[in-house]
Amino acid sequence: MRAVFAESLPVLLLLGSLAATGCDDSDAAPDAGLPVPADLAEQLDRLIAENGVPSISVGILRDGALVSTVTRGLADVEGDRPATPETIYGLASCSKPVVGLATALLIDEQPAVDLDGDVNDWLEWDPPLAHPEHPGVPITLRMLLRHTAGITSDSDDDYDTYPKPDPDVDLEGFLRPLLAEPASWVGRPGAREDYSNLGIALAALVVERAAGMDFRRFCEARIFDPLQMSDTRWFYGDLSSEQHARHAIPHDLDGEPYEIYGFNDYPSGLLRSTVPDFARLMGALAGGGRLDGAQVLPAAAVRLFHDEALAIVADEDGPLGVFEHSGSEAGVGAYFVYRTDGAGYLFMMNGELDDGPLDAFELALDDLLGAAAGLY
Repeated sequence: MRAVFAESLPVLLLLGSLAATGCDDSDAAPDAGLPVPADLAEQLDRLIAENGVPSISVGILRDGALVSTVTRGLADVEGDRPATPETIYGLASCSKPVVGLATALLIDEQPAVDLDGDVNDWLEWDPPLAHPEHPGVPITLRMLLRHTAGITSDSDDDYDTYPKPDPDVDLEGFLRPLLAEPASWVGRPGAREDYSNLGIALAALVVERAAGMDFRRFCEARIFDPLQMSDTRWFYGDLSSEQHARHAIPHDLDGEPYEIYGFNDYPSGLLRSTVPDFARLMGALAGGGRLDGAQVLPAAAVRLFHDEALAIVADEDGPLGVFEHSGSEAGVGAYFVYRTDGAGYLFMMNGELDDGPLDAFELALDDLLGAAAGLY
């Protein structure tokens, strides 16, 4: 069963037991209002060496622009391949906000799609989707994206049973029989939050059905292509051979490589991207849909995404909105945070979370990158 990364600061990090190999591959803008620490790479080297992380790629944003990228360690330990800013990492649950944004974009295009409408209006299943103990309570997109639909977190699948490298059944074919089982349901819909990968995947299926388009293609057409995120795709098979050569290899707790894998509820955590690509999404969201001087995402959709916290964690403290998400999966991990004035940071890793106490390491990285971004 897949792990769930805590969705709050301080950051949780994924650690392996490899000795880190430093790779000096960094880029920083000369001046963006605050100094980027001159020894940022060295500090990251120390942190990953002390904690045995194969590689880490970080980005620092100010005013919605990526002002610094630093990558350290090996994207492929057996192949002795260094990580670079162009290394493609799995994002784990940092994928989920993309489902929330896709939903907001769909609603902007089709106002008849309602966050509080019964998802059966678009699924058209027979029998209709229903909680077995509360069949009269409609399941809504808002519930799915806020983890309150009463759907259990995962199927029983784990890495050993994941299809390799990509899903082997479509969303409906996977979810429909699974959600017909009483064991897939927990509390009364709308009553409490139960983090659910399956619920997020079901939201993506609703988008797919309402849009009349495969969810992956919808994301490419409405998000990735407009933002020029050419290194961001859901499936390994959607990447070119050149991109495969830049893909980080996930590693387990002992530093052993995992085979590239997929899972059938893929919208919950299978997105792949680079720091520069994902920073463009963060910048556009922080800018109300504007990036590089142009309105590339509808402002109304971005407002809906933020105002309703659609599969994103919103911190309501202070005058500026702060939004974040984190994720862990077999051999990978990621985290991003941005403020609506465009300050933020992100990291991607190809290691795995240990169960031991990690507070000092987590706080050290958050202090380092948050300060560099001007978040604190």
